[in-house]
Amino acid sequence: MPNNTLAIIIARAGSKGLHSKCMLPIDGEPLINKTINLALDLAPSHKMDVVLSTDIPNAPEHDGLIILPRPKHLASDNARVRDVVFDVLQKMETPYQYVVLLYGNVPTRYEQLISFPLVFLQTSSYDAVISFQRVEKHHPDWMVDECETLPHDWQDSHRRQDLTPLITPDGHTFVFKTERFLRWMESGKESNTMYAAFGHKIKPWIHEELIIDIDSERDYLLAKSYLERGEG
Repeated sequence: MPNNTLAIIIARAGSKGLHSKCMLPIDGEPLINKTINLALDLAPSHKMDVVLSTDIPNAPEHDGLIILPRPKHLASDNARVRDVVFDVLQKMETPYQYVVLLYGNVPTRYEQLISFPLVFLQTSSYDAVISFQRVEKHHPDWMVDECETLPHDWQDSHRRQDLTPLITPDGHTFVFKTERFLRWMESGKESNTMYAAFGHKIKPWIHEELIIDIDSERDYLLAKSYLERGEG
């Protein structure tokens, strides 16, 4: 019986913030291996195939990993994630019921943050599950436009406990039902609504794990320090 779930790992060579960030070394190997290894470890118990969509010429090869070269027009700064996912699903012959979308630049990975949301999706009426974290120190109420002098009337509230509770996506978990996504993509619809292609009913999976989404050198140094902390 064919697998009914597809893990799609996306990684590209170009990046305005940090070039070829997915191939930077952490623990003596490309940081994308953290994501690949997690997906391959989960594959048997979740009836899952694992695909890497990339334009990286020296992308790491693993037993059980399918590497799909990403077309040039889908590897630009303006390429949309939904179009990359659609390209992969069109190329795969198996009709998958669920997709686990994994960004290659997130090396801090947790099995339970994939397994539990995926099981929830498979047993609920939701279209998708996306991981979120609570906003704390970087709350919008504590932000101001870049300026030479702070506005004199800025910041009515100073205490964190007085701030409106907010959550923000963290890039770790993104699982969705394939049928609804394909139907939306094939309809040719356009929308400025975030995640419109992936579902109408989306569950925010709130958690408190440490997630580092690498988009800058500072992010990379933080992830490297955290994941290699046993080396001093």
